[in-house]
Amino acid sequence: MQGNLLVIRKIALFAEVFLAVFFGVAALGLPYEKVAGFIPYFTEISAGVALGAILLAVAGCIRTSSASLSGAWAAMLSFTAFMACGPESAAGGLPPLWLLVTFVSALLGKRGYWIGTALIFILGEPVRNLLTTLLAGEQPDPASLITPSLLDIWRYLYLLVAGIVGSRVLQSFRVSHYAVKPAVLPDDLSEKKHEASDAEDKEPPAAERTTSIEINTGEQGISDLLSSVVYFMSRNFRAYSSVGFIFDTMRREFILNSFQSKSLYIKKEASIPLGTGVIGKLGTEMRPFMTGDLRHYNAELSYYREEEQINSILAVPIVSDKVLLGALVLDSRDTQAFKDQDKDIMRRFATLAAALIKTERMRFEQEKSARVSQLFYQASHQFTTALKADEVFNVLFSVIPGVVPCTRQISIEFDGDSNTGKVTGASGAAQPDDPDAGFVFPVDSGGLYAFTFQKRKSLIIGDYQQYKDRYFRFFPQEKRSESIRSLAVYPIIDDEQRCRGLYSLESDQPDIFTEDTQQILTTLVENASVAFVRAMLYHKMELLATTDGLTGLNNHRTFQELLGQEIERSRRYNRPIALLLMDIDHFKTFNDTYGHPVGDLVLKEIAACIRRSIRLNDIPARYGGEEFVVIIPETNERGSMVTAERIRSTIEQHTIVSLDKELKVTVSIGCSAFPENAPSQQALIDTADKALYMAKKSGRNRVIPYKNGM
Repeated sequence: MQGNLLVIRKIALFAEVFLAVFFGVAALGLPYEKVAGFIPYFTEISAGVALGAILLAVAGCIRTSSASLSGAWAAMLSFTAFMACGPESAAGGLPPLWLLVTFVSALLGKRGYWIGTALIFILGEPVRNLLTTLLAGEQPDPASLITPSLLDIWRYLYLLVAGIVGSRVLQSFRVSHYAVKPAVLPDDLSEKKHEASDAEDKEPPAAERTTSIEINTGEQGISDLLSSVVYFMSRNFRAYSSVGFIFDTMRREFILNSFQSKSLYIKKEASIPLGTGVIGKLGTEMRPFMTGDLRHYNAELSYYREEEQINSILAVPIVSDKVLLGALVLDSRDTQAFKDQDKDIMRRFATLAAALIKTERMRFEQEKSARVSQLFYQASHQFTTALKADEVFNVLFSVIPGVVPCTRQISIEFDGDSNTGKVTGASGAAQPDDPDAGFVFPVDSGGLYAFTFQKRKSLIIGDYQQYKDRYFRFFPQEKRSESIRSLAVYPIIDDEQRCRGLYSLESDQPDIFTEDTQQILTTLVENASVAFVRAMLYHKMELLATTDGLTGLNNHRTFQELLGQEIERSRRYNRPIALLLMDIDHFKTFNDTYGHPVGDLVLKEIAACIRRSIRLNDIPARYGGEEFVVIIPETNERGSMVTAERIRSTIEQHTIVSLDKELKVTVSIGCSAFPENAPSQQALIDTADKALYMAKKSGRNRVIPYKNGM
């Protein structure tokens, strides 16, 4: 509805601008009679536009208590109303439309706007008569133009009265902002009742509108309660404005919560830093302030958008158990408007407000505790079912945003072999230079993340922008981020106090990690550390069940499962798959000569050579004893020969060092492909084994593909 109203107001303003321009151009070349004759119903259209603009202006200011008639709107409205009344109407007396527009400008416009409107009507008629005379080719009489008649004097007086009355009516209406219908005033606050407060127990006037400013998430109830206190303050005192502030402990500012005022210029978004001005010093001095002449203090009241002639002020802090909660303020344009007994009553209002706020915050804390308990329960349940490291971090990624507003989260795992940290996951909006999955950095780089790795302690930074020139996150030469404000890095610690990884969260808001938030985050990360260690143990058990303990390759059982899956995939998509079966030449003799420890070393070295010689999607396994297999997806028999030859030559050229001995070994390899050489899984293994037998029989250290008849 309000959006439609704005559209209508814009259309009306454009219509007024068009009419004003047309009238101005026409007036330069045509007498008023010709203009009126050129446009049918000229005066009726102009009067209708002016009246419509008045109604829209009134409606807009009713819907928004702080709205006022702009200067451009008032000028266009006045000019349209002037042109709507021709010389005949002006000559016959004061047109009612002029009187109405002057009154509306005084009522809804800023201070003094109505004077400009009145001047347009007063000076417009002589100017129009002068133009008409000049366009008719006649010589104007200066004396008649500048000498007002008795009718003109009465017209000026009426316009003056309309402007003064409108501006006084404006100041007599109270603009109110409160959140709930006020409850019954307590008896101990009912001692002071001014004559202007006879309607104390009545409903708020219909013209008063309800608004509340929410300070902190979850504290809307406090806003409602304080608004009710402010309402009763306004009914008990002859104040120009009654204002309530909530103290924001994080920002250390008084935030405007609610008000009752006769002024249209209250700044809803007002915030007053602690120790600044009359209101700010309430928080540092923690005692009431009252003066009957504010000019002696040279202090501005920053909760007004424009200067108001405030002379008296009475302000008291809202304190509970020596904790600052807010402030209550009364002001007046009169000097010495408040007495000592008013200060006592305001203290009672502050005591009542403190009790209400404390009770509401206790209720909020109970609800918060219930939500935190529910959060911990859900996180614990998810941690219990997380059997992989990335699943543990995913739980944090999903839970933490419900605790604190973060723009990005990063998970990092420690690689002991390379002494590096590797980013394994990231969530949230990333800047072009932010690390993503796969990013690796040394844990001895001296950065903030490396520091957390080494010290195994969490790192909390309230505003990273203050330290970005002194500290880096990963590398000294990295580009410093302009978007990170709050930064927290937590270590993932195992049961032996070793750092296994990191979890970090970033935010584009500064100082978001309050004491309560840090406690919740620490508890969640500690639970994640337990789940992470459990996931590592699960991974180790999974490796023991699926891999060969000596070589680290897949064991025989896992090989059979993976080969079956690849053959099914090959059948489904009609794609080939190859199998290599290899055997170490003369391994039994080698093992008997050098001993089993050296034989185990040979098996490990062969496994490493196989890994270096195959693709990432190829699957190596230890088939048994000194035999190895490699599953090669998406490859026929001819392609498998290339891979097999690469493996054979790598092993042949590799030197195995054992104590003071340098040893050489070779392998024989048999190749087969599905479905080219075999229709089933077992047939594929059998054909590869026959090819291996032929390679052994042909002299070893060679690659032989399967041929029919072997």
